[in-house]
Amino acid sequence: MNLFGNGRNNAVGPGLINIDFSVFRNNYIETNPGSLNIRLRAEFFNILNHANLHFPLNTATLTASPSVINPLPRSRKHDDPMASLQAGNGAHDPASKLIFTFNGDSKNATVIDPVKETVAKVVDMGGVPEPPIADGKGTIYDNNRREKRCSCDRHKDLDDQRPLAGSACGSAGARDMDRKHRRLFSSGRDPKFLVLMDADSGRVLQSLPSSSGADANVFESETGLLFVSTRAGKLHIFHEDSPDKLSEVETVETEFGATTMNIDPKTHNFFLITADFGSPGPAIKKHPHPQRAPTPGAFRVSIYGR
Repeated sequence: MNLFGNGRNNAVGPGLINIDFSVFRNNYIETNPGSLNIRLRAEFFNILNHANLHFPLNTATLTASPSVINPLPRSRKHDDPMASLQAGNGAHDPASKLIFTFNGDSKNATVIDPVKETVAKVVDMGGVPEPPIADGKGTIYDNNRREKRCSCDRHKDLDDQRPLAGSACGSAGARDMDRKHRRLFSSGRDPKFLVLMDADSGRVLQSLPSSSGADANVFESETGLLFVSTRAGKLHIFHEDSPDKLSEVETVETEFGATTMNIDPKTHNFFLITADFGSPGPAIKKHPHPQRAPTPGAFRVSIYGR
């Protein structure tokens, strides 16, 4: 039995609790001939107002696109900041109470004031930024691809931008943070490495190999476990033995393309999104290394439990 039990799609239902209540009074009225009964009745269904959830499924289907409430204005030269948030390229900074979206196509970042519902500033990032992460103290970190190299940047309200490390993690696409010990976890695709980094000095403390197509990192502070999902259908599990050392626990076989990942903090179950994939298309100048494309309508969410 591995760390995740006997396989995927194992889930326990939330149970069913339902209490109905009724009260009534019979009022008999003598008539000629016989009698008449007038009943006053009050009924209460689910009197405890308990929410009964549907049993967890191992698949999910999206039937509609997310809607945007109060879209913010933008110029043509910038990505739509709301589109960036829907794509997962946004972070909320609890210290400044601002929202940061990192826009890959236009290579810039948008700072949003959610209280005033205004764009505070748009900052040139000098490269293609990946989704950011906030340390909770006013600093934002992101992986940035500049001229075929990767750098992990540190931002203070986007006014103070300082590269922490260059080319250490290849074309990095995933990151998370141990906020207590000020450690960054950055997963790259070329070369395929997981990098442990000091968030303050930028010093690379350790590099560990992973499979191709790293896309998501999730660090679980309660257990010290770090999970890395890749397009190759692998879930790499590492343990933070100390703030300066990671050790490999195991690698779980998932499904090809199961990259986007998140965790339920209560059950510690993992959710991975994937689909069925066809064959790669022909190589062209714009895409010399074509990827396998997902089959329309084959989207699903897989649940992995321990």
